[in-house]
Amino acid sequence: MNTQNFTEQKNEYTKLIRNIKQQIKYNTFKQKDIQHLQELLKLTEQRRQELVQNYERETLTEDQLNKKNEFRQKYQQIKQQQIEKSGDYAQKKYYHNKINKLNKESFKQQQEQ
Repeated sequence: MNTQNFTEQKNEYTKLIRNIKQQIKYNTFKQKDIQHLQELLKLTEQRRQELVQNYERETLTEDQLNKKNEFRQKYQQIKQQQIEKSGDYAQKKYYHNKINKLNKESFKQQQEQ
């Protein structure tokens, strides 16, 4: 596989992944369709990753491959930690907003009485 062909395929996968993420983010579909989009997103990301790994196997030395794989593992660990932290934040924010809404509603009810 030549470099130009690889780059074109990789860019196509990247565009597709970006489009799917935007469609999920902006919730332009029904819930059932969003689940299908999420599955499609996973498959597309896997295909893109396979494409990159195959290309690297063809072009890189064993040493370079090992260094890249170590970097990927570290990157995935950091990314997972960030996701866990942001999940905690999102959950706290959700409950904080929920409590504020309930407080406002109870305050309005007290004002009406």
